Amino acid sequence: MSADDQVAALESAILDRARNLADEHVEQAARARERIMDDSAERLRLLEEKEILAAKARAEREFRRKVQASEIRMQADLDRLRWNLVRSVLDNIQLRLTQLSADQTTYLPMLKRLLAEAAASIEREELVALVSDADHRRLAEDWEAIAREAVSDKQVRLSEEVCPCSGGVLLRSEDNRISVDNTFEGRAARMEFELHRVILERLFPSA
Repeated sequence: MSADDQVAALESAILDRARNLADEHVEQAARARERIMDDSAERLRLLEEKEILAAKARAEREFRRKVQASEIRMQADLDRLRWNLVRSVLDNIQLRLTQLSADQTTYLPMLKRLLAEAAASIEREELVALVSDADHRRLAEDWEAIAREAVSDKQVRLSEEVCPCSGGVLLRSEDNRISVDNTFEGRAARMEFELHRVILERLFPSA
């Protein structure tokens, strides 16, 4: 499998995780929506009973105003619910990626692919790699061998500076004029639109 195929597989895995996590929230979202609809229906029924006791013209105008206000509040509640669910899925994706970085059997080959891809994008012979604090502690001792296996035609030095990420690598030239963010967070940011689209399609298929 080529490096491009491997990276594409990683991106596909991220999207698959997003789909699976979104599916887990669909049932919860449906129940929450039903509660909101039931509460709104009950409020409207009570309002109607109250307005019938007043003059018909005034009651009709007041009832319509109350209905509109209730619909606005209901829409606001639904919008907040949608956003909270989307954020919950995104937070769970980040948690899964953090767990992935702790599995060295799977993670180390992936890190090498991300490093190789980033190095191929920078036309420099000497590069500097920044990894997370946890990766720095785990990989510093064997970094030369790891870098040589992933990028045989360039020198990749491990920076003493750590990257505020959960996994992956931030690679830059020695002069810091060129950089490629192949951290989990960097790749997720580049896929942000696609992730949101997948999550929304799974959570709210009728919208």
